[in-house]
Amino acid sequence: MKKLIYTLILFISSSVYSQTIDYNNFDERKASLALADAYLNFRDTITCHALGVPESNYSIMSPDLNKNKLLRKVVWNEWVYKNVTQKNCEYAMSLGDNLIHKDVEKWYKENQSLITKEVLKGRKYSNPIHKVAYNEVMFQHKSTKYKTYEELASAIIRCLDKSDIHSGIIRGRKYSVTEYRNGVVLTAAFASNVKYDKNINYIKAVINIIDIE
Repeated sequence: MKKLIYTLILFISSSVYSQTIDYNNFDERKASLALADAYLNFRDTITCHALGVPESNYSIMSPDLNKNKLLRKVVWNEWVYKNVTQKNCEYAMSLGDNLIHKDVEKWYKENQSLITKEVLKGRKYSNPIHKVAYNEVMFQHKSTKYKTYEELASAIIRCLDKSDIHSGIIRGRKYSVTEYRNGVVLTAAFASNVKYDKNINYIKAVINIIDIE
């Protein structure tokens, strides 16, 4: 029964994201969730870290990624989506044909407690004290060539993976080693946002990943 429900969910997701994009009525939420789905699928199927280092040889940072695939599954966070990723993507879109990361250093330093609280909300953990680390990858493309949200999302992930820096971020270890030693799987929180501006014909996307140490 569980397998049937899971298969049904996958079918519904695939059907939704494979819908043809209407660039005059671009569905930002649908595009954002399609990218999240593509990223989760990417992490579930990768066999090596950035620069082609096999996971089996990457014993210092992530000795258990092959043994326990739950460690690969980063967790969507709606608070990060609304308070970080959407705003960062909106800033990127305001720059026209430029693609520059929003300066969040001051905000990040001043809001460590709030960020930690929000990414841990509803999660199981054993250690009362955690630190979080902020990561961001970005994409832009001037085109309407992508026919479906699924196609667009897959293209964004492929493009990010071609960059050594971005590849290292999206492929890297995303779980708390301390928690795992205590028998708890606590993986990073993330959110993605995709926007399209028909006035400048640009698609821009942001993925934020909040690592939990």
